[in-house]
Amino acid sequence: MRKTWIALGIVAVISGSAMLWLLQPSDGVAPVAGEAPAVQEDAEVVKTVADKVAPVRLPVAVTAAVAPPALPPLNCRVAAGTVFLVGGEAVTAEFFCAELAKVAGVQPEPMTPAWRAQAVALRQQVVDAMLVRKALDAEGGAVSVEQVDTALGERLGALPQGTATQLDAASTALVRRQLRARLELAKLLQLRGQSLVSDAELLAAYQADPARFGQPGVAVVVPYLLRLPPTVAAPELAAARAKAEQFVAAVSKGEGADTAAKSAGLAALPKTEMAQGGAEAELVAAAMQLSAGQWTAPVRTNVGWAVVQVLEVRQGKELPIDQVRDQVKAFVQGKQGLADRERALAELRAAAQVVDKVSL
Repeated sequence: MRKTWIALGIVAVISGSAMLWLLQPSDGVAPVAGEAPAVQEDAEVVKTVADKVAPVRLPVAVTAAVAPPALPPLNCRVAAGTVFLVGGEAVTAEFFCAELAKVAGVQPEPMTPAWRAQAVALRQQVVDAMLVRKALDAEGGAVSVEQVDTALGERLGALPQGTATQLDAASTALVRRQLRARLELAKLLQLRGQSLVSDAELLAAYQADPARFGQPGVAVVVPYLLRLPPTVAAPELAAARAKAEQFVAAVSKGEGADTAAKSAGLAALPKTEMAQGGAEAELVAAAMQLSAGQWTAPVRTNVGWAVVQVLEVRQGKELPIDQVRDQVKAFVQGKQGLADRERALAELRAAAQVVDKVSL
């Protein structure tokens, strides 16, 4: 039997590299010319040997994710450094903590959840204001100091008498900042055409509730009031109502209102006009259902139990849209404005680059 060259290639995976093992011939006899080498036999031998060699599974190296370093907590007792960056512009701890103190007071130790919530809310307000201002600058718009002053005057004028004079410099500065932010957002929406209202939208809003834009009904009344503190226990509330009902029963029997009020502990207030859609809606609704000379039952109001004597009732009436167009427009813009503001802020936030330097 002729000896042949047998080459077995056995690939063994050792430490991640392949090595070739060669089986050398036993002597120097070459195959006879013209005779085909036993390739099939050699292949079968290789296959048989390879099937008996189990593959070597190498362990897979797993690299643990490295967590980013924890941010230092906000420390308003020191108020140094940067709190966050908005598009590369820094908001300093000195500014942020000063604004935070106006709405939440001095940082407590330890930090309370309520104070932290105020800090988180203020961060979002400041971020939004900065994003709006940058966008407004890009649009070529601006809000002047005079516009802020006008808005501030209107806001202070709407406060209860004496309240405006009690605002200190810090509170006034806070209100100015908030007003500027609102005016700048409104200006940005205007420049982008998001504050426009079509005629179809005006007509739809008017037709949905024409009474809203009409002339409201008015009741001319003389109120009698039993004042209560903002928070009162149930027994005290019930006792006060009983006194108001005592007053109603006395005047219904013909007793003089001033005498009955003094006996029950109610105070007479000056004659006034109460309009539908205004304050104390429940009391107005009760008065609008009565005729001149009649008394309402006791009604719980924001300041206590009230009873009113109706002197006159003027029912409201609808007005044509041409007469209330501005009123309808303001109403629609008010509803749309909220959606527009939220949408605009969401778009600005999505594209913003805000980098926190401390944790809140």
